[in-house]
Amino acid sequence: MKKVRRTSIKQKGKKKQKATPTNTPLPPPRPVTDIINKAYLQRDSSNSVLCQAYLSNKPFSYVALSDFVADEFACGLLEELKTQKWFTKRNDLYTFKQTDDLKKLETPYLRDYRSSLYSQSFRDYLQSITGITLNTTVDLAGQRYRQGGNLLCHDDELEGRRIAFILYLV
Repeated sequence: MKKVRRTSIKQKGKKKQKATPTNTPLPPPRPVTDIINKAYLQRDSSNSVLCQAYLSNKPFSYVALSDFVADEFACGLLEELKTQKWFTKRNDLYTFKQTDDLKKLETPYLRDYRSSLYSQSFRDYLQSITGITLNTTVDLAGQRYRQGGNLLCHDDELEGRRIAFILYLV
């Protein structure tokens, strides 16, 4: 498995980060509790409030998790996403830019974010709120909406998908 190191390149007058292969080892993974707010890894009385919100929200069941990740971690995650290649995706429901699948990418922040979403403690937490049994499969990609981009209302029901999870980095 190739390791990556960020190096700077100039592009259109702006400094941009680009991931390049290297033999430098990645730092050790961060514990899940350093990434995801500890409140979202525990089963307690607040889960019943979120469960009620999830079940009663319309037009579909959803719940918003405020302060999901630490600000410092979110900034690092955003910087790593900026180094990815983005491709235009367009159909009758949406127009946006998307990265390739991030499941196997080995950069420190993306690796740690992915492993935290896969963690048993976070899946248990989501299951306690939604009542949906989850497995270890997580599809992970970045989407970027610019002026002129859109996402129309849709059901998001794909084979095998149990929950659509969105982390906004703005």
